[in-house]
Amino acid sequence: GSLADTVANSSPTIGFGNDLPVEPIPSVEILPATYPDTWIFAHDLNFNSLLDGKILIVDVAAESRNFKGLIGAGMMGQFQPARTRSELYTGQTILSRRTYGERTDLLIIFDKSTLQPIDEIVLPAKRQQVVTQPNSFQLTDNERIGLVMNFTPAASVTVVDIPERLVMAEIPIPGCNFVFPTGERGFSTLCANGSMST
Repeated sequence: GSLADTVANSSPTIGFGNDLPVEPIPSVEILPATYPDTWIFAHDLNFNSLLDGKILIVDVAAESRNFKGLIGAGMMGQFQPARTRSELYTGQTILSRRTYGERTDLLIIFDKSTLQPIDEIVLPAKRQQVVTQPNSFQLTDNERIGLVMNFTPAASVTVVDIPERLVMAEIPIPGCNFVFPTGERGFSTLCANGSMST
């Protein structure tokens, strides 16, 4: 009649109802290829661990389970979602030894449904790293062209053909910063003297 005998002979589910079914691991949800209008992207720079920034996908209208998933964005990542394709894009800088070593700048393409990386484009190692700033990376020409802001501190823009997965050109924009798509496939930029250059 000791307490240990009572515990040893008792059912583990007494007082707790039925056992929960065993869940398969991993258990992965598949998202729709086109997101509802109530889903937003929240850029989390993760100031407590800057190397691990991310983009959260959240349904702001849901009463429960409003967190839909996330993709990695690295330190000071750039982000744009595609509206014409089932893709998400991040500009990231990766160092071979995590906090030091050889630098590689990438435009990483994620699948909107699985949130898995599906491809990457190697960029010149000069991508601008700033706190969340949508105009450091923009899409133009019906989302065929990506415009990635560089800052070394020389300012330039890397032009990327996203469907072809290649870097097309680099455009110097001395004394200016950020990209604002204008026209069919151009962009404007803000300059230090208060003007805009197109």
